[in-house]
Amino acid sequence: MTPDRRDAMEHLAVLLAAAWSSGRAIPLPAPNDRPRDRTEAYAAQARIAELIGDPVAGWKAGATSAGMRARDGQDGLITGRVFAPRLFFGADLVLPAADYTQARAEPEFAFVLAADLPAVGPRSVAEIAPLVRVHIAIELVASRYAEAAPWGAEGGLLGLADNGSGAALVIGPEIAQPDRVDYLHHPVALTLNDGPPAPQAPPEFRAAPYAALADVINHLGARGIGLSAGMAITVGSATDTLPTPSGSTLKADFGALGAITLTFA
Repeated sequence: MTPDRRDAMEHLAVLLAAAWSSGRAIPLPAPNDRPRDRTEAYAAQARIAELIGDPVAGWKAGATSAGMRARDGQDGLITGRVFAPRLFFGADLVLPAADYTQARAEPEFAFVLAADLPAVGPRSVAEIAPLVRVHIAIELVASRYAEAAPWGAEGGLLGLADNGSGAALVIGPEIAQPDRVDYLHHPVALTLNDGPPAPQAPPEFRAAPYAALADVINHLGARGIGLSAGMAITVGSATDTLPTPSGSTLKADFGALGAITLTFA
């Protein structure tokens, strides 16, 4: 990056880190102050992590299927950090409503690493699968921008800079027999206050979880980012999103795989 572009990404990172800490959204940056490519966007995201200062406990990923990328006008994965204070484990939790008033919930399949994965060459699904545990999960996503980002590649870069629009990750029960799950078709009922369930994501929009996991691990490895045992990685939603207003109860029912209930109080 040229010095002026480094300065622009530093300025954006400072604003987004402050928005993360305060809970107050910022205006969309002027066109010249927006990331122009993935290198700039990831540089801003990394700087945000430095400014926030919390340990990284996992990673979230979006645009993990060809169908989702085509729908949203993206040309590759969108990854973001899960910070340790925003990684939760459990099936019935109360979360602070003030932290998630603008968030939306996505039921997902996620992984917890059982071994360190240093940043080396590409790994296959066969190499990775024995080193992870599969869980049901809920990701909370949120934007630190006060206005909607443009559709397509430009909005994707703004989302990348904004920590991949990640807010929090809840890891629920482990799936006892992960090889028996039809992940592209498995029904998930995501409801808010016992209301109607969110529409299911069609199979072409869902990620094949192990393939998406390998993509994420290899993508991070190519950026020189290794992973540690105990980290969580989530790889895409099974339904449309639902909001998480204060005083609400949200439930993701994965049928025989278990359920997660979140109360925002």
